[in-house]
Amino acid sequence: MRLSFHVQGDAVVNTLEAGTLSFKRSVALETSRIHELSLEALSVLERGNRAHTLSDSNLRHLREVGEQLTHLLTHPEILERLPSGDEAIVLSLDESLVTVPWELLHDGEDFFCHRYDLGRLVATPQAMIGRSAPMPSSGPLKMLVICADPQGDLPQVQAEGEALLTRLDARRVVDANLIADPTVENVRRQLKDYDIIHFAGHAEHDAAHPERSGWLLADGKLTAADVMALSGGRSMPMLVFSNACRSSETEAWRPEDHADGHKVYGLANAFLLAGVRLYVGTQWEVVDGHSADLALAFYEALGRGAGAGMAMRVARKKIVREQGETTLCWASYVLYGDPSLVPMRPTEFRQKDLLSASLLDARLAIPAKRPISTNGVGRDEREITGPQLAVKPDRGAAAVSQGPRSLSGLIALISAVIALAAVGTVIYLLREQSRPKPNLSDKAGVGLPRLENGKQLPVNPLVALMAAPDKSLLGSCLRGELERSPRFRLVSTAGVAEQGALPKTRQAALRAGQALRAEVVVYADGKDGVKPRLAAVDVLTGDVPIIVTINATRTGCGPFIREMSRVLLGEGQVLSLEGGKVIVDLGWRSRVAPGTVLLLERSGRPAGSLTVEKVEMDRSVARGKAQVGDRVRLPR
Repeated sequence: MRLSFHVQGDAVVNTLEAGTLSFKRSVALETSRIHELSLEALSVLERGNRAHTLSDSNLRHLREVGEQLTHLLTHPEILERLPSGDEAIVLSLDESLVTVPWELLHDGEDFFCHRYDLGRLVATPQAMIGRSAPMPSSGPLKMLVICADPQGDLPQVQAEGEALLTRLDARRVVDANLIADPTVENVRRQLKDYDIIHFAGHAEHDAAHPERSGWLLADGKLTAADVMALSGGRSMPMLVFSNACRSSETEAWRPEDHADGHKVYGLANAFLLAGVRLYVGTQWEVVDGHSADLALAFYEALGRGAGAGMAMRVARKKIVREQGETTLCWASYVLYGDPSLVPMRPTEFRQKDLLSASLLDARLAIPAKRPISTNGVGRDEREITGPQLAVKPDRGAAAVSQGPRSLSGLIALISAVIALAAVGTVIYLLREQSRPKPNLSDKAGVGLPRLENGKQLPVNPLVALMAAPDKSLLGSCLRGELERSPRFRLVSTAGVAEQGALPKTRQAALRAGQALRAEVVVYADGKDGVKPRLAAVDVLTGDVPIIVTINATRTGCGPFIREMSRVLLGEGQVLSLEGGKVIVDLGWRSRVAPGTVLLLERSGRPAGSLTVEKVEMDRSVARGKAQVGDRVRLPR
């Protein structure tokens, strides 16, 4: 869905595009009042910054300002037609309206950024001078994490970088490297080598000369003008997350400033004009210390196949759930770009992208996962991280075609290749044994992507089973059912035991799940009894999508396991047909992503397939021929 706000004369034209036809209404343009309310919202947040939290009165004030902005900018008939929530909305904005805190618009019940997956697109005569970053096609994405603390007052940025690497390595959808306190030239030279750039540090916004705004690095500033200068040649990264204060701050993009075609309005404007598809930054200072937590939740959601807008909303809600709405962090972030874009697609990793054991061992030998000193100006991190791997299949094929001229030479060559492969495999296995392992059960393939017909299927969810002692009837039934299923991974009994008493509430289950780094925690909701309520909480979102009342017997846990499979592993049904669209009750929580193929069954027999086009939290829109009530499931 697209919601447009464009200035035409003395009016703001609202256009709601949700299908073939667009619904259009206009409201009077009150420029001074819009500017006044936008500044008022920022002043409320600045008061919170000084106190390191939003007081209840400031939060009420922020809601009131958000409501006033909503009614000032949005026609009532447009508001009535907006969805109730859990949907991606592209905010298409007139360039003169970019200073409005759109994420903080309030409909009387909730802020827009809590209700919808929001992303900003800006209509401007500025020409994009760089190549648009390509969307991922296969294999893990390359990510560069930049931790910069030249002033020595941000000790948390190093921890943020290390935490990101740990979480992303576990997901296996990103190949992430970290550089600490790099020089401007180091960053400039490496920026285009990666699909994702995450910056943790200080940013400066120069209102008088916005082209001088930039990231503070070891020997100076990477400015917006520097970013624009990089726009030629290879494409820019697909996603830039600038986790720094005021990294999205901007003045209005005024049409009269475009006469020479070179006006830049800050970092966000520069990266977007240079070709970046998705840009995340903050509009004001963030001082409450939770920005790293929000970034971790954002990437965690992306790693599970969420669109960028959904990932940002999940991250905001996680901060609010754990820290309260008076926490400033959730209100600070802005996403520029299509919120429905899915940057990380774990289902598209093909067999040909897998490395051989020897090549994988050589890559593991490169210490690129650790901070790299960049004291010398112009030193290239790639030169000091280890040997470069050059795979040249054409030359290798030519060498083989020439071949040894004798049988003994051929045997010697084959023996050498086998020996090298064996040595590489042994080294790799030894290295893997020495790596710290998560506390998981001993299932084969734990934590690794599953391959089927050369395609990687989503990593099975990691479940912490904390509903009952393993030796009880209910506990043994649940563990036995889950262990027999190849589609779940279980935290080990030892890991669960380390958490002490079994949780009886959602909050306690969430705390245990975070400590165990589980995705789902199964717990007994409420008091023990003959018919307990079993619940499963999603640790990332905090939602409880599964609650089932069962008998505390060995045969009573089947319904709960079936419901878990339906919700978490993609087994559902067709809910409705809307024109050529098929609505199914499987969404992001069920590991569904745009492009996913769902198999249809009717009366127990195969009935074709559907292709998913749009994904929400717990439902999806697909294309294909189906009937209401048809069963749908992900390929196993």
